[in-house]
Amino acid sequence: IVMRYSIPKTGAFIDIDMRIFWAERARMLKLEIPCAFTAERYIGDGVFGFDNLKTDGTECAAQKWVRAENSSAALAVLNRGTYGSDFRANAIRITVLRSPMYAGHPLRGALAAPDDRYMPHSDMGERSVSFRLLFGSADELAGRIAREALAYNEQPYLLSFFPSGNGDARLPFLSMQGDGVIMSSIRPAAAGNSLNIRLVEMTGQERSIVLSIPNRKIERTIAFKPHEIKSIEI
Repeated sequence: IVMRYSIPKTGAFIDIDMRIFWAERARMLKLEIPCAFTAERYIGDGVFGFDNLKTDGTECAAQKWVRAENSSAALAVLNRGTYGSDFRANAIRITVLRSPMYAGHPLRGALAAPDDRYMPHSDMGERSVSFRLLFGSADELAGRIAREALAYNEQPYLLSFFPSGNGDARLPFLSMQGDGVIMSSIRPAAAGNSLNIRLVEMTGQERSIVLSIPNRKIERTIAFKPHEIKSIEI
C-alpha cells in the first residue's frame, strides 16, 4: 500500500491518494481517521440530502461524503466512488476495498463456495482510491460540504488553449452567493431561448441565495425551505 498526502498552500483540507496491490482473499481494508474532538453525530450524504448514520461500528453506505461532528467542530471525508464506512471509538473508518468471492453468499451449515479450486474474488490486484479531509466548525462545514464534494467528484476538463491576452476579461456565466444550495443540473428549455436550472437545499435549514447570470444581467434572490428542490426557468 502506497499513500500520498497532499497539503495545499491555502485551504483547510488534506488530500489522500492510495495505490494498493491487493492479494488478500475475503478480507476488508479500512482507512481509520480518528477525530481530535468527541463526536456526537455521524452523517452521510444521500440523494438531495443526508442521513444520520449509526455510531456503533455498523457498516453504512453514503454517497459523496461522510461527516463526524459535535456542536462546535466537524471532520468530513469526501470520496470518489468509495461508499462504505463505519464509525467506532471516535474514528471514521472508510471501507477502502473488500475481496469476497463473487456470488459467494454464506449459507447456514454450508460452504459459501468450493475451497478446493480457484474462484475469482472482487477488488483483487492494483487499485487506486482518493479521499479529501475537510475541517472546520460544524455549521460552517455543513454549509459548504455538498458543493465541495460535488466539485471534488467532477474534475475539470483539460483544454489546450493559447489566448493572446488582449481584450476584456470574460464575466462568469453563472454564480451563486450563499452556502448550502447546489445546482444539480442546467439545460436549455424544451422551447424558446431560456434555461432550466435545478437547485437543491442540502443542509435541512431554511436559507436564501442570490443567483446571477451576468451576461444576461439577471439577478434573483431565491428562498428555500429545508431540503427543497426548485426548478427555475430563466
